[in-house]
Amino acid sequence: LLADDLVHKRFSEHTQLLALLSGRLETGKAARAAEGLFTAPDLDRATIYFSHYYFEVCRRLNRMDKFFERMGLWFYLKEMGFKTPVEMPEPSRSDCHAWSSHPLFHYFATILGVRPAEPGFRGVVIEPRLGSLTWAKGRFPHPGGGWIAAEFRLEEGKLRARVELPE
Repeated sequence: LLADDLVHKRFSEHTQLLALLSGRLETGKAARAAEGLFTAPDLDRATIYFSHYYFEVCRRLNRMDKFFERMGLWFYLKEMGFKTPVEMPEPSRSDCHAWSSHPLFHYFATILGVRPAEPGFRGVVIEPRLGSLTWAKGRFPHPGGGWIAAEFRLEEGKLRARVELPE
């Protein structure tokens, strides 16, 4: 794994995530960093807000199993009685942390897979990652006017899609 310090005593998800997202690791080193990210028991874990980068790596590596596993943090917050996302699990110093709301972004950009292909969303790429879900749908405003809507269903082992794009 990639170390957080020069003496190679500290290792964290943060370093592995940013290294993997950089796209600059050699293939073998990237594979080892990804494997360690998902299996090393003693890595310092990313907090809720930094998990945005974890979700980006899960999308790139098509590890939606790990994506949904990490989403458990947000479901735990609901069980704890929170109405807004916190910065990190207890002890939390912020009970309303906007940066921890990124699952809303990832619902559209990762699960539904709708991302801009060009500046200003003039083009769109759609690469859904349902993981273990059998369906997902959503709709959000396009910056040029109108809506982008997408619905995906797994039926008899086949992905069925309905997508609406503005002009």
